[in-house]
Amino acid sequence: MPKSQNATFYGVEAHTPGEQIRGMTIARLLSAELSESVLQVSQSECWRDSGWVFTVQSDISKLEIVVLADQVYENRWILQISPSYLPGIISQWFGATTSATAQEVFQVAVQCHQALASHGFVDFQWCWDDFADGEHCSTEPTPPA
Repeated sequence: MPKSQNATFYGVEAHTPGEQIRGMTIARLLSAELSESVLQVSQSECWRDSGWVFTVQSDISKLEIVVLADQVYENRWILQISPSYLPGIISQWFGATTSATAQEVFQVAVQCHQALASHGFVDFQWCWDDFADGEHCSTEPTPPA
């Protein structure tokens, strides 16, 4: 079963004075767009000193969204949307489940794609459970198989 939707895309980030970790304005953009739906969105937090992370929660699911700048290509961004909790094998034996289904991850990916595209970001590559770069990717999020 697929777990995370991953994307790379291009665009110029609006400069945030004093911010040294890139991607904050993109994380804020996605947070604002997602909070307009029925989802509860947390504050963006610094993620491992290289990007930004926030959670998106509904009544039945909880996802984590990570935004960071690609360190190789100028103005290229990396996005990952995944369940905030993935149980291990032993936990699964005792009935634990992920905090979001693949379909819920896909639905949030579609919302993120639309928000980013409407704000001028381009050249999207989306894939499940792998770095989004190459022939195995698509230009829009794909439903889980």
